[in-house]
Amino acid sequence: YQRRVRGYNIMDNPRETPTRGFKICTPRWYFSGILVYFVLGLIGWTYFVYISYVALPLWLTSPFLSLVLVLLWHIFLVFQLTSYAKVIFTDPGTVPDLEPETEQELLQSDTATQTRWCNTCRFQKPDRAHHCRICRRCILKMDHHCPWVNNCVGFGNYKYFMLFLFWTTVLCLFVVLSFIPFLSLDWKDSSSIFVLIVFIIASTFGVGLFFFTLSHVFLILKNQTTIESSYRNQDNNNIWDIGAFNNWVQVFGEDKFLWLLPLPTSLGNGIKFPRKDDVTA
Repeated sequence: YQRRVRGYNIMDNPRETPTRGFKICTPRWYFSGILVYFVLGLIGWTYFVYISYVALPLWLTSPFLSLVLVLLWHIFLVFQLTSYAKVIFTDPGTVPDLEPETEQELLQSDTATQTRWCNTCRFQKPDRAHHCRICRRCILKMDHHCPWVNNCVGFGNYKYFMLFLFWTTVLCLFVVLSFIPFLSLDWKDSSSIFVLIVFIIASTFGVGLFFFTLSHVFLILKNQTTIESSYRNQDNNNIWDIGAFNNWVQVFGEDKFLWLLPLPTSLGNGIKFPRKDDVTA
């Protein structure tokens, strides 16, 4: 087999993500992506109910308010769908094919902690990379495999994953607040039933996603992945924690105005990461 190596000192561009081209995480995408279709169907159903039973009736009594709500709805929806598409179709981080000039070059890598060997892929993998059994390949800075996006969440798409969680939570909160004046217990009115069903779904997903998003915010501030947080004594021996703000910037970038936009602003290349000793030294 062709040997792959860590090759940390070969990657000079701190903003370049090493990939071998995009590919969907699993070859059985049409079957394993059923949750993606479910999410898209739920969004479409919510859109229909919102426009038909909230925006249009409100237009008859308060056109300006209706226009403002519809405009906000579409802004949040565009951000959510764009983030969702990006996290699905962005390579989470493929371990690149790298060959050092000599074996000594590899051994002298200043960031090497220990040799990490993937028994499945049969090559050495960088720090924080892990093998995904579903994708059947190693992922740079792998966080977890998410069936809701039918992709791994890793270095390449972690920001998009966080933005998808954030904008979905915002959209659910917006739907709940917009639907409250239109709630009715008149079971003979089909519109009331539709509004109530969407209200319950949005409330349930909104609360769940809020706490899930909050848990990932804490992980970012500690510079941990979901996998790394499961290690024993990881909080006391986290060599990647370079300070809450620096940890946040590593994922969302240095430009604060781009933090909430689904644009590639994450720092690094997924292979070499700054360490706590580098910052405190």
